[in-house]
Amino acid sequence: MTIGNTPTRYGSAMRCFHGGAIILFLIQIGIGFWGDDFAQSTASFLFMIHKSVGLVLLFWMVAWTVFRIQITRPVWPLTMPVWEQVVAACAHFLLYAGMWTMALTGWFFSTAAGRPPVFFTLFTWPMPGVPLSDIWAHRVRDIHEIVAWCLVALVALHTLAALKHHFWNRDFVLKRMMGRYP
Repeated sequence: MTIGNTPTRYGSAMRCFHGGAIILFLIQIGIGFWGDDFAQSTASFLFMIHKSVGLVLLFWMVAWTVFRIQITRPVWPLTMPVWEQVVAACAHFLLYAGMWTMALTGWFFSTAAGRPPVFFTLFTWPMPGVPLSDIWAHRVRDIHEIVAWCLVALVALHTLAALKHHFWNRDFVLKRMMGRYP
């Protein structure tokens, strides 16, 4: 088991980053979309978790991005058309950009609204340099919500594309992320 990528598959570090991002994303989407459906005390607790996990996700993205820039990516299958490679590269970029945007806009609007993250009940962590502003809080919250819906759509397309490659094309695109390709 290699930490770094090989020309044919992702290494254990990238698989860990990918799997961790899936878990963090599902937690965030679940709480973000349905947290308000609970009683006030439960909703407050859930959104404290949501904000804390958002900060974890931000630092996850920092580590993932630093690691990703330093390593090579596995090659695309020879049977994969160039247009599909371009679409996949754009989708990956948008997924990364969306995760960054979600974490930063969430931190920003919470701080601007006067409700900065309380990191797992340990300490309050407002975003540096962000003033209290209802106007900015509402504007940035709107961006946060729009990007959340866009990310859900992108993740669905990303998942469908991986399944298409696995079951329809029968190539190694999905297997290389799972570490099951030589």
